[in-house]
Amino acid sequence: MRSLLTALLLCVLPAAAHAQFVARPHLDWQTIQTEHFIVHYPAQYREWTQAVVSRLESARTAVGDIIGFVPTARVQVVIDDPTNVSNGFALPFVDQPTMVFYPVPPSPRQSIGNSRDWGELLAVHEFAHLAHLARPARRPFDPFRLLPVHVGPIMRGVPAWVTEGYATFVEGRVTGSGRPNNAQRAALLRQWALEGRLPTYAQLSGSSAYNGRAFPYLGGSAYLDWLAAREGDSTITHLWRRMTARTRRSFPQAFAGVYGRRPEDLYGRFSAEVTGSALAIERRIVDSLGGVVEGELVQRLAWETGDPAISPDGSRVAIVLCSATRPGRVVVWNSAPDTVPARVAAEREAARERARRRDSLDVPDRQFYPPARRALATLEARDGRGFDTPRFMPDGRHVLVTRAEPVGGGAYRPDVYLWDTKDGDTRRVTQGAAVRLPDPERNGTSAVAVQCTRGWCDLVRVDLVSGAVVVLREGSPSVTYYRPRISPAGDRIAVAVQERNQWRIDVIDATGSVPGARTSVPGSATRFDVSWRDDTTLIVVSEASGITNLERVDVASGRIEPFTRVLGGAFAPEVNRATDHVWFLSLHSRGLDVRQIPASTPTVDLPAAEPNEFPAIPAQPATAPMLAMRDDLVERPYGAGPRSTRVLPGATVDAGSAGAQLFAINGDPVGRLELALLGTAGSRSAWQGARTWMTVRRWRPTFSVEAFHAQQQPADAAPARPAALDISLTGGGLRTHGQIDRSAWRASTSLGVAAMRTGRAGADSGGAARSVGWAVTDVSGSTRILGVGLAGLASVRGDAGRHGSHRIGHVVTTGAIRADAPFIPAIQATVVHARNTSAMNAPAFEQVAVGGAVSPLLDTPLLPNRLSMPVMPAGALVGSEATTIRADVALGTFSPYAWTARVADTAAPDWNRVVGVEARFSTGAFPLVTLPRAEFVGGIGHSFDEPHRGRTAVYLNVTYRP
Repeated sequence: MRSLLTALLLCVLPAAAHAQFVARPHLDWQTIQTEHFIVHYPAQYREWTQAVVSRLESARTAVGDIIGFVPTARVQVVIDDPTNVSNGFALPFVDQPTMVFYPVPPSPRQSIGNSRDWGELLAVHEFAHLAHLARPARRPFDPFRLLPVHVGPIMRGVPAWVTEGYATFVEGRVTGSGRPNNAQRAALLRQWALEGRLPTYAQLSGSSAYNGRAFPYLGGSAYLDWLAAREGDSTITHLWRRMTARTRRSFPQAFAGVYGRRPEDLYGRFSAEVTGSALAIERRIVDSLGGVVEGELVQRLAWETGDPAISPDGSRVAIVLCSATRPGRVVVWNSAPDTVPARVAAEREAARERARRRDSLDVPDRQFYPPARRALATLEARDGRGFDTPRFMPDGRHVLVTRAEPVGGGAYRPDVYLWDTKDGDTRRVTQGAAVRLPDPERNGTSAVAVQCTRGWCDLVRVDLVSGAVVVLREGSPSVTYYRPRISPAGDRIAVAVQERNQWRIDVIDATGSVPGARTSVPGSATRFDVSWRDDTTLIVVSEASGITNLERVDVASGRIEPFTRVLGGAFAPEVNRATDHVWFLSLHSRGLDVRQIPASTPTVDLPAAEPNEFPAIPAQPATAPMLAMRDDLVERPYGAGPRSTRVLPGATVDAGSAGAQLFAINGDPVGRLELALLGTAGSRSAWQGARTWMTVRRWRPTFSVEAFHAQQQPADAAPARPAALDISLTGGGLRTHGQIDRSAWRASTSLGVAAMRTGRAGADSGGAARSVGWAVTDVSGSTRILGVGLAGLASVRGDAGRHGSHRIGHVVTTGAIRADAPFIPAIQATVVHARNTSAMNAPAFEQVAVGGAVSPLLDTPLLPNRLSMPVMPAGALVGSEATTIRADVALGTFSPYAWTARVADTAAPDWNRVVGVEARFSTGAFPLVTLPRAEFVGGIGHSFDEPHRGRTAVYLNVTYRP
């Protein structure tokens, strides 16, 4: 039963886990097909896509040679850029393997930034997931094949460190680059080991600690590297063969049969050896090289910390501070230590003296870290999104920052803002430009930056007045730029460039008078995060020794001088030219500290990498054969896309009815055209009938057309209930939907018309024509005030039309607010008011009715006068208008709630009260694997008032929408 539940969850969880991916079906989509892949992409990413697809078949072969299996089904690949971040994922369903690639390249500071090509790394890593996890069982009969989505035994049975760690292991083997060969993985393992904070076996699959979500990839792959080094690479594939064998085995059983001990036991040995290697590195640095050279601590910090930015006069520092529970905020400090006012110092001394008098034997706290710095100015996150990458303008008052902004269709792009640190105002400079990492020029009217829009990042200049963007150096699928910096004289730009499996530093002309001219820092080591000390010297981050340290580089001669020697890693150098000190970030197991060191620090020796200290130090650079490329690719328009069909079961059970559903959907990977059919059956008091509809998203706004037959007899469950609510509706409708996304809010509007024939359910004759036009408008937004997150929704829906010869209409307004704060359960309050505006003699069916579950056949715009409450039967309360109030408290999976309703024109006009506990889980539509929007609601509630006083009901609702 546990395995079955796991598999059922895996059928729907991919849509929730990757809900951030929203394909934009209105774009100009194209398709390329090879022997084993069919790839869909917007024309904007044509060049990047073709470079990736040219290697897909060879990547398939290389990955299959390592794993020993490849999917037999053709793999769907969708390429899009919804959030302008570097990412990708795989959906390893046996019957429909799918991959998604985000083309924006990673920065060199990310663990995925070390690759010879971002598209190649994505293809290898994600296809490794498919070849690993989509392997079916070899048993003659596997009951899991009968599920709506076929999930293999490995996907069902292994922990997260295996799924992510093994794909990372394979990426290193195939490409010779990637995370296994990256200084970042070694840095985390080494530093965490030195602090005694390597994750436990349970934490290896992810935790809430700093970088805890990176350990399934980094720690998991290192553990597998260690196992392969001990027992041979072939033993890894033996694991997967044992898990898919005719003999059913769990992962621990399969593991113990190959390695002799359970995975948690050998992980203990692995952790001990990593710690031993880390200590050996520390001893070599201390005993042979004279110890660490890391300057002085400026501020002890936890979690992520943004790159420090120092004002032109050297007096102030802007930096982004983050935490585990709130978005980042930009703060400005004095660069010099804060001066403690005499009054405050006197008060502190008086407090210490009082403590000594109370207990003369007590030992006061020692001061280990510098006191927290006072913020001179703060730019808080807005609408749940923080500002990032601050850079001071020449006037020392204004600061350039960036923030992700919505651009429509569920997509986001970083844009540039100008922040006035004196009065707190911000001005948006660009609009949907995908510009990041701006560095202002001396004129104060422009900045150099990178723009990532086609699968790589170009070096650009931004006009800070108009927001116009001009390309200075164009990238390509094999060339991308990162973190440019203007020289003090303003005539040159230093920038990190990735090309041919290396991040290097280029110095180029900033005026445009010498097109194409550049000077590169010599050497094959990865270098990035450049800063100018003066017009002749650069400060850079280098991985030359396997540990990220800072180097001085003479631009003219190319002479390189390392001047830090750290154990974890040094990043983001920023030179304070007023003091000739370099500020930088230093890695530890709880976050990134800020340190400073004199730029004139003498050159230091760095420890040589010892192979036996792997993985606490990166392995020697591996040479892997380049994946073969092909040039016979043929592009064709996407059209309606390839079609696939999925059938899903559903159910509705409330206090007065029970019914079952069967939902079939036919769709394409980006959701351009969907066809759906729903059939329901059950008790006569439940909704019965069928519905079919077609949704087209090729253009904006979208539209859909539908036909339906639905009937319900609430009186069958309770004869005292008004028979007028027994209804049969047969008809169809047309609707359109549009949405506007803004920085602080989102609004959507749906308009529709419907015509139907109504009759009394169960009757053989009679009935009348019913036609309506309807509209729904929703406005939602979110913000954070004093650490409390607030989200709100306001909705108005209404209809107007004719029912027979009678004028009908309804208006429903909804207001909801949700509040959440760290360590406190989220609370939501919802108020709904529905009013029947129909003519006095309109059919009783048009009255407002409260009770029952949401209809699976008719959306709320077609039945605005039905308000759901599954603890009571349908039509439990009926009147001309009704108000419901509900409060929920989120306590993990289950949410206690209190609900009350009042209906006009009833014999019992007082409030009707219900309390209960409910579990609710919903997913958005996931066209990638032909999964519709789904909602799962289950709970139990107790009614305190008539007409259902003292009754307790259990309810369940599993419904789908395209």
